[in-house]
Amino acid sequence: MTKFAAAATVDGLLSMLLCGAIVVGDVRLGSDRHHAGHLKPFGSVGPYLPTDEVAGFPSTAVFFRRYVNRMRPLKMIGAAKQSNGFRRWTDEYFQSLSSADNYSVSVESGKKEDRSNPVYSMSFLEFVLEYNSTDHYMVDSVPEFIRKDVLLPGPLHCPPIYNEMLVENIFWMSSGGTSSVVHTDSVDNIICSFRGNKQFILINPDIHRNNVVLDHPEGAYSGIDVDSVDYTKYPGLASVSYHLVDLSAGDCLYIPFKWIHQVRSFGSNIAVNIWWSHQKMKHLDASQCVNRFNPELTLDKVNFLGFAPPTDTDMLKEHFDDLVRKEIDVEQFISLFVQETHDEDTGYLLPLKQVFIVIDKDRDKRISPKEIAQLSDEEWKSVQRQMIRFEVLIEDAIGPDDDNNNDDDDDGDDDGGDIRHSRHDEL
Repeated sequence: MTKFAAAATVDGLLSMLLCGAIVVGDVRLGSDRHHAGHLKPFGSVGPYLPTDEVAGFPSTAVFFRRYVNRMRPLKMIGAAKQSNGFRRWTDEYFQSLSSADNYSVSVESGKKEDRSNPVYSMSFLEFVLEYNSTDHYMVDSVPEFIRKDVLLPGPLHCPPIYNEMLVENIFWMSSGGTSSVVHTDSVDNIICSFRGNKQFILINPDIHRNNVVLDHPEGAYSGIDVDSVDYTKYPGLASVSYHLVDLSAGDCLYIPFKWIHQVRSFGSNIAVNIWWSHQKMKHLDASQCVNRFNPELTLDKVNFLGFAPPTDTDMLKEHFDDLVRKEIDVEQFISLFVQETHDEDTGYLLPLKQVFIVIDKDRDKRISPKEIAQLSDEEWKSVQRQMIRFEVLIEDAIGPDDDNNNDDDDDGDDDGGDIRHSRHDEL
């Protein structure tokens, strides 16, 4: 597993929190083969919701107040054209760089994402020379010798952000025709297109968390065949509304934390992701971000911290803060983790009920964000122990073969390690 795997999956109990509810048993829960989208590409028939658009990058204050804090996507037309890479990045330019021949990059194969496929290493120059005649595409950090060509997106020009909150940058390059799985990510994200066109299908998890089955919780993705959606296997999709966003070269898109999405690319394609920590952003002092735009603040001048270890109680608390956004009862709490009709004495639910009891300090049979904020360190350790116990019991309940109910599932049931879990935005 590479460092990018942490964007869409975490080990053990937190993987369940990142991807939403676990599906127990077969995902064939109903039948809607008469839906207009049955056996058609994912999201191809709508209905569609509007997505805000602005020219260029908005100010930091506007971006965070209107979009990040409200978790609303935003298309920023022409914003990437401010970067030198938009004009410089031709294959000839890459081939002319002296560092390209001895700089190793990660390369994947198969234009339709399959997380069981291997990841290869080759020099950047070798990749540039062969990608147009193969199904290889590059998924790796922006090579260090071209980071000077990429302007940090304007809304992130704030010292606390670019010194303390940036997680990773990713460079996507292909000859086009790629498609991702349906997935979520545990980061906030701005993706900018430097070459070619992309199409994004976005789904609001606050509305449709239980309609889109992420039946690969280990990687926060779904086994949906994105080219031919089986509505008998995934009937919840019949209730889903989509945001459809087309990006041309020079455009950028903000994808909110944990929004469900699927991506396609068309034509020779280059894009760059900037990922930052949603949890740390909650503590941002916006007063430090006024009039901070610097036209020379490129990726080589900022600090990317990578993904923090996901097993400490601080991160567990952050994810519970995200899950429990209003007062809920025990059944609503359980539904955050398990998508099924269950009996009261189902064994794997007992740890979740114990967690609920720990959080329910006033014993009113409801829990709230305020009660979560009041938990002590010892109580969080108790929550962690119960969630680990839940993980073990749910794995026993699902069984080793249930993840193989894929039939013709093109995404496979193997993590594949390496970068597979991180290919969450832009192929």
